[in-house]
Amino acid sequence: MAILEIPVRSDLDAYSLIVTLEDTDYRLSFRHNTRDDHWYMAMELTDGTALASGICIVADSPLLGRWAWNENMPEGGLLMAVDVTGEQEEPAKEDFGDRIRLLWVPLEDLD
Repeated sequence: MAILEIPVRSDLDAYSLIVTLEDTDYRLSFRHNTRDDHWYMAMELTDGTALASGICIVADSPLLGRWAWNENMPEGGLLMAVDVTGEQEEPAKEDFGDRIRLLWVPLEDLD
């Protein structure tokens, strides 16, 4: 399996998209909180079943580990916001999709 880059954007304060991970479609919803200048994500099945919410987008850390117990979550990889500059700085609003890329990394691709 290959690493999948999820097409996120910084020009909107809130939006949703559908992504297929491990043969299952998920709706990812993103919003930027101007008060604390962080991006947050929610994840649900496309039938509306909520899986996780309030996930703060943190650079270079697995985002779904806290919800690993949920049998509806994808298990074969890690969803990570990666700082492509290697600086490991938190994403500001304009960085999401540019300096910070959202990646699904299959477990077999981890070193």
